[in-house]
Amino acid sequence: MISSNQCVCAPGYAASPCGTCTLSCSASQFPFQGGCAICPLNTIFNAQINGCDCPSGFYKNNYGTCEQLVLRPLNCSNGQYFDLTNGCVACPGSCKTCSSATRCTACSTNGYTPNSNGQCVTNCGDGIIVGTETCDTGNSFSPGCTNCKVQTGYTCNGQPSVCQSNTPVTPTVPTTPTTPTNPTTPSNNGNTNSTGANTLAGLTQSGNATVNSNNVFVTLLTNPTFTFANPTDMQTFMKSSFPSGPKPTVYCSQRNSPNLNTFDCLMIYPSGVPNQIFSINFSYNYQGRTGACTVTVNPFAASNARKSP
Repeated sequence: MISSNQCVCAPGYAASPCGTCTLSCSASQFPFQGGCAICPLNTIFNAQINGCDCPSGFYKNNYGTCEQLVLRPLNCSNGQYFDLTNGCVACPGSCKTCSSATRCTACSTNGYTPNSNGQCVTNCGDGIIVGTETCDTGNSFSPGCTNCKVQTGYTCNGQPSVCQSNTPVTPTVPTTPTTPTNPTTPSNNGNTNSTGANTLAGLTQSGNATVNSNNVFVTLLTNPTFTFANPTDMQTFMKSSFPSGPKPTVYCSQRNSPNLNTFDCLMIYPSGVPNQIFSINFSYNYQGRTGACTVTVNPFAASNARKSP
């Protein structure tokens, strides 16, 4: 038996708490003009707008059809990376270029390089001293500089660094020097040792030639000692020539008193020291005095030394 405050609704209708009958539609339908309607095409009913809309991840095109929303990578400029949500985004400050907010592909500061995790770390062996490095010869292992740390007993200067032993080898000065016929073209007495030099009157090599990837460092001794009226005379005093191979930039400077007979010569090869045994001719002709010697450089012996821990 049905009480007086209850009602029986027709099929498709449901009784409301107030005793009236309201239209009841299935999940795939919605009330429309007194009946149940179905959303057209591939749209679905959205209760928030009380109407039909595209599913999540789709958008309605100009023809009213839902199409899937696809983000396509943009060609971002240098210093930016593509983000699926925000498009082109600036790289972190340490990155010159990057693939994400946490991975650099190139670093913005010279002397640094990305590691396997995309983090910028010091690049030992590039000839630039940064971070905790105390030297950098352009190679990870060089005499006096290992893993970009100055070894005990050595002093390193410059970038790329040139390292010298604090205990120089005492040179052997010939007791009977001979005057060369042409001091600018000294003869070779057959010495092919990378640490030796063929000596002609008044000029000898002191110690060993130091070689790294881009530099050759040689110390020379004159006999007698010279003083110069001005810096230009000192800078042009020592002459150099190269029988073969590339011609480097050469800087020769006289040490301070009491070592006025000592000249430090640095040869800079921007494209790298020749990968073969080669010679450098040094000479001077000043105040009626002449001297010359030939220094033979063996880069292979220097390379073996760099590999030593």
